[in-house]
Amino acid sequence: MKKVDLSKFDNSFFEIGANFFKNTIWYFINAIIFKSSFFPFYKLKVFLLKIFGSKMDR
Repeated sequence: MKKVDLSKFDNSFFEIGANFFKNTIWYFINAIIFKSSFFPFYKLKVFLLKIFGSKMDR
């Protein structure tokens, strides 16, 4: 497994309140779909992560 050096992570682009609507929607999607073990649909999770800006190598 590849290790990630988080000391090089830069999130200076993130501004609190810059996109309140997107952050609020993400909060509810995260609580319902990603934090719940009752939601087993992997492809939907990947799709939602990509919509919110995640970059994956798969």
